[in-house]
Amino acid sequence: YHIANVALHAIASAQVVHVTRRIVGFEPVACAIAGLLFAVHPVHVEAVASVVGRAEVLCACLFFAAFLSFCRCVDVGCQHAGGGASAAYLGLTLTFVAAATLAKETGITAVALCFVYDMCHTAREMGKSSRRNGGDNWQRAAGFLQRQ
Repeated sequence: YHIANVALHAIASAQVVHVTRRIVGFEPVACAIAGLLFAVHPVHVEAVASVVGRAEVLCACLFFAAFLSFCRCVDVGCQHAGGGASAAYLGLTLTFVAAATLAKETGITAVALCFVYDMCHTAREMGKSSRRNGGDNWQRAAGFLQRQ
């Protein structure tokens, strides 16, 4: 059981590097530091060392997988308006969330993280579009909110 827990922890640490790259951007030093800090942080000792902790490590792996697949869903959805591949990634995200929740109850918080990421991504895209269009999108959004 110990080898499996160590392997799952290594996978989770690698996923932290990918999540950091997603959020911070491709800054290799920051990504490596985040992955190393996650890998060697003392709070993870009990989860990796005991058989009871497998639920925590498995939930972490599935949580990060859900977030990364949602990020891919957002990217594909922004590039292609058709949404076929985006729907597939969204289904994969929901599968990972369900599996993470079955592993440990806190896995459901992946939905909240995906929501916050989507809101931040949408705001960033609206800001880029606003700069290109001279603020039209923000004015339309403000007009829509005033009508409500």
